[in-house]
Amino acid sequence: MYRAFGLDLRCAEPLPCGPATERLDSPPLAVVSVQSDPTRAEGSFGDLVLEYPDGYHFRIAPAGDRIVARWPDDATFEDASCYLLGPVLRFVLGLRGVPCLHASAVDVDGGAIALAGESGAGKSTTAAALVRAGARLLTDDTVTLVRSGEDVVVHPGYAGLRLWPDVTAALGGPGVELPRVSPGWDKRFLAAEGRAFDLRPVPLRAIYLLGDRRTAGAPCIEALSARDRLLALLQHVREEGAKGRAGWARAFEALAALIERIPVRRLIPHADLDRLPALVDLVLTEARRPDGPEV
Repeated sequence: MYRAFGLDLRCAEPLPCGPATERLDSPPLAVVSVQSDPTRAEGSFGDLVLEYPDGYHFRIAPAGDRIVARWPDDATFEDASCYLLGPVLRFVLGLRGVPCLHASAVDVDGGAIALAGESGAGKSTTAAALVRAGARLLTDDTVTLVRSGEDVVVHPGYAGLRLWPDVTAALGGPGVELPRVSPGWDKRFLAAEGRAFDLRPVPLRAIYLLGDRRTAGAPCIEALSARDRLLALLQHVREEGAKGRAGWARAFEALAALIERIPVRRLIPHADLDRLPALVDLVLTEARRPDGPEV
């Protein structure tokens, strides 16, 4: 059994998502893996299909409680897991009414700091640098927004970060080699071990929107108007499994309520990766103020 993004998972093959768990908060989501038998993958249990141009195929039950995965003969389940632990589980979360941001997140002293941005903006890179500075990893690429009493909580994803090779050298120094995420992907996997990862959800305390890298005046943090905060966050909502307008309306309402209480700021990295420590210092200084980041 595994737990990722608040979902309990029962999988036919080992998942690269961190420690297994025996705790079940809900009936588990079954992931049935198939390599080259299309008759099993085309079973009659549902009619929601995600297909990717490179031959990966995921069939999802309408209730979001079962996934059949199929992949090309020259690929592996590790390759398929790159999709499974990203857009496929986001699709399932959407089916279950859980809004998600395209973001990474770390835990700083019991509060979740989310880093949102487009692909290549540096979400995983910034999260990795924060973990090296003492933060605890929560999730890479997908941040759940779940109401829990007065809080919005972030559920942990999997115990590692996916990084491009040039970033690993900037974080660890020359000669650092990390394993590939999977045989068919060039990204590298930085595992979060021991106390650097935990399965408990953490209250969201701030969201940073990663802006374009600069050389002048960066790194820096910029304030945003309420309107700009909402519009910017909507660009990073992931509602793959939401049912039409209802899902987007739910996401809009969740974000509109969130920006009234949670700080949302623009975070501008420096173009030079050697300035990452200065960026980390900015974020940690704000996070550790007695009253937290400003709304």
